[in-house]
Amino acid sequence: MSPIFSKDLIVEKVYRNMPYKMEGPHSHNRYEIYYLSKLEGTAHINIMGKDYPLTQDSLVLIDSFLPHQTDFSGASAHERYLIEVAPEHFSKEASQLIDFPIDLFFKNFYGVYALDPKTAITIKHLFISINREFILNESQFENMIILKQLEIFVLLERFVEQESDYLGTADQQRIIIPVVKFIVEHFQEEISLSSLANTFFVDKSYLARTFKCCTGKTVHRFINQRRLDMAERYLAIHTEYSIEEIAYLCGFHSLSYFDKLFRSIVNISPKQFRQRYHTQSH
Repeated sequence: MSPIFSKDLIVEKVYRNMPYKMEGPHSHNRYEIYYLSKLEGTAHINIMGKDYPLTQDSLVLIDSFLPHQTDFSGASAHERYLIEVAPEHFSKEASQLIDFPIDLFFKNFYGVYALDPKTAITIKHLFISINREFILNESQFENMIILKQLEIFVLLERFVEQESDYLGTADQQRIIIPVVKFIVEHFQEEISLSSLANTFFVDKSYLARTFKCCTGKTVHRFINQRRLDMAERYLAIHTEYSIEEIAYLCGFHSLSYFDKLFRSIVNISPKQFRQRYHTQSH
């Protein structure tokens, strides 16, 4: 089926009975989400230089401007439902219906999810319903599509929470999960163990112990890892920013510290990472 276009929305159902591979990485200014309803053979997708295996019932989320390349060359057939949506498609009010603003949702959740059978069936029906709404073009169909997309986001967030590898007791997780979400959203700001303890009204020593128990990382290490993950993304996508500007945007206020930490975790300098990524992408 050919893609169906609106000014800020693309809906597409694709079935191929032959191998297929994108010519090279590409990116666009829309959020992309697709559900792989059928796969005969093997496939994978490369998102910003990282390979993700695809299986039947995979759900794929790709943030705007994120380079990606799908490879179905090892598959004799596949079927997928795809939605591409511009950021302005979602109103502020619609974004408030989920825990994250839409832009942060795609920044935090981009990647590939191998869904459990129950979640997969529900999400497949939502994609089919979205496709039908677009084809029929009835009154208020765009609002219906937004609601169904938000339902997919909520189901995915539930799935991630259920499948997360948090350790510790249920009571400990109830304390730590909001802290983790706060760090993910506010990584650019000044965050410390003390400030988190004050924000969540938790004893500082207890928070340190419980956070390490549930995540396997100290608060400091978790914050730095989040900042480095975002720095890699900025280095790959936002060539208009200097390395010093990216360090600042990701919460580092010392370029030398950022460079040292980046080298210790990624094993190359930020400059080398940027050069290597753009060499591989062209």
